[in-house]
Amino acid sequence: DTSATHLIQNGTNQFNRSGYQTGVSFDWEIKKKNNITGSLSYNYFGNNTTGITNRETILHDALGNSVSDVNNVIDASNNFNSKTFDWSLNYKRTFEKKDQGLDILYTASSSNNYSYYIQTQKFVSPDLIFNGSSGINPGTDKQTNISINYTHPIGKDFILETGAKTVLSQLSNTSNVYLLNPVSKNYDFNTAQSLAMNYSRSIYAGYLSATFKLFNFFDIKTGCRYEYTQTKTDFSNSGIANINPYGMFVPSGIISHTFKNNQTLKISYSHRIQRPDYRDLNTFINASDPKNITTGNPNLKPEISDNIELGYNKNFEKGTNINVVLFYRGNRDDIQQYTRYFPTYVIGDSTYSNVAISTRENIGLEDNFGMNIFVSVPITKKINLRSNLSGFQRLQNSRG
Repeated sequence: DTSATHLIQNGTNQFNRSGYQTGVSFDWEIKKKNNITGSLSYNYFGNNTTGITNRETILHDALGNSVSDVNNVIDASNNFNSKTFDWSLNYKRTFEKKDQGLDILYTASSSNNYSYYIQTQKFVSPDLIFNGSSGINPGTDKQTNISINYTHPIGKDFILETGAKTVLSQLSNTSNVYLLNPVSKNYDFNTAQSLAMNYSRSIYAGYLSATFKLFNFFDIKTGCRYEYTQTKTDFSNSGIANINPYGMFVPSGIISHTFKNNQTLKISYSHRIQRPDYRDLNTFINASDPKNITTGNPNLKPEISDNIELGYNKNFEKGTNINVVLFYRGNRDDIQQYTRYFPTYVIGDSTYSNVAISTRENIGLEDNFGMNIFVSVPITKKINLRSNLSGFQRLQNSRG
């Protein structure tokens, strides 16, 4: 014998978003060829969603007859805000020799993030609250970047660049979950569903690149960066999760040639890494909609992309400029939302029925092909007319 459950939902939501940013910076030439710059900024971003969802759950038996028909209402509210301080200090040293330079950069960021939801469920007839929960998720996201870059010309038309960089990230958050007691009408703290997480990531990188002429015809810039990443995650309910460290080579290259009449043809290739952010990694379980639960994934790997561009640029005598770019961008291990359906799903000491669990997974393959045409035409000495035309095709494939 088999049975089937049909879930029908409809509702309305109100979404509000706000944000602002401010900052200050300075530039100090401490002595000739020695310069220090610094900055401090503050950024606030927040959003809020409130809404009511009407839900009807119909259970059919093996013959298709309706066994039960239950109507209920979910009243839910979600809130998120992030307060971020960023600061930087940069030292630049130039030398008598042309193109020789030293650059030391320190940047840091500290964010306080806050997520909150509350939801209640009640029957339509009789008008009775039978379930509810709320979750509070304060967290911090701290990052420190230190980099040193040195440029040195070697002979004519040959420049060597080298450098090193360290990125230290620390993410921590606490997920406090409260379940509604229908008798007392209070939201009681739930130990089984609450947890704390500490996530740290250290990246160590070094690179070497060269700019030179080949056959006195091509202008070439090529290089390679090596990155080594260590990650550690500690959960209050399950202890330390072992995540294997990994190393990766990241090559890049540009080949160009300038023809007569101010025409340049260029082809470039780059291999890039895009690591997951705070909200992708956050394990906070948002059950504001008990039929559609969302959470993050601390085991996400970085996205890997390969980018190829072919560009043509033409400058005319009277100031008109035309730039045409054809590009391909291919992503693998693309981070995308992945939803699984479960007839029953246990979170802590609570069991959810007929629920969809959405999280983030490295399941995507994405290919982007496109073209961009930019034209700038001076109308007068003070007025320029600019036009931009873009077109692209995106092909996505998700595996699960």
